[in-house]
Amino acid sequence: MGLVQLPLARAKLDNTKRHIAELERGIADYLSRGLVLPVGFERRGGGQYQFQMIVHTFEPPLSLGLIFGDALHNLMGSLDWLINERVSLRTRPATDLAFPFSKAEEGFGRQIREKMKDTTEAERQLVKQLKPYSGGNEALLAVHGLNLQDKHRSPLRVAAAVVGQTMTMAGIPNDPHAIHHGRFLEVPAEHEALFPSEPGFTRLGIIEEAQITIAIADDLPFGSREVIEALSEMSAEVGRVIERFEALPA
Repeated sequence: MGLVQLPLARAKLDNTKRHIAELERGIADYLSRGLVLPVGFERRGGGQYQFQMIVHTFEPPLSLGLIFGDALHNLMGSLDWLINERVSLRTRPATDLAFPFSKAEEGFGRQIREKMKDTTEAERQLVKQLKPYSGGNEALLAVHGLNLQDKHRSPLRVAAAVVGQTMTMAGIPNDPHAIHHGRFLEVPAEHEALFPSEPGFTRLGIIEEAQITIAIADDLPFGSREVIEALSEMSAEVGRVIERFEALPA
């Protein structure tokens, strides 16, 4: 028996991929604005210095979060539409059909009964195997949680974070305690204003290698994950769900 095609669910998934490409362009534009990443050691007494990194950048624009929300809306729509498409193969679908989610496994059976009317036993068993609840399929649960946040509460927030930072200190690598007050690497003139000049602050220079990553806000599902990586993972998981439903008998 051949595959049962679900073109509407796939159309939503394809639209998500277009949003990912749009988000990648928006992030590239944001990161092209000449971000400056200075570092310093603040004197704490007794010759001890505390490492301090200051990130001077612009907050990511709201537009990035809006595109992210649009992508999540399409992923959630793809999951809901595949349930409707499957039921449409046999009968007129009920108006409240949807892909079920639950906070925990304990209440998931009730969600299946309420959201998957007129589905087959094979379809219900497949959803049970997917485990879209806390402690189960975290990628699917993140799609649901992020979509709820964007749809009912507030736009999704992304943040700039620094990863992979390295630096070389003038002749004394890996030994900040050997730095004498007032000894510092040459600071480019255009960066001079970014470095405090008050007593007790040793200027060192700028980070030699660093990457800025755009991550999902910490308090959201998949928080702190790099946004394109996380969105691609969620998109791939929804694609796998569609494939498994297409492989079921009509």
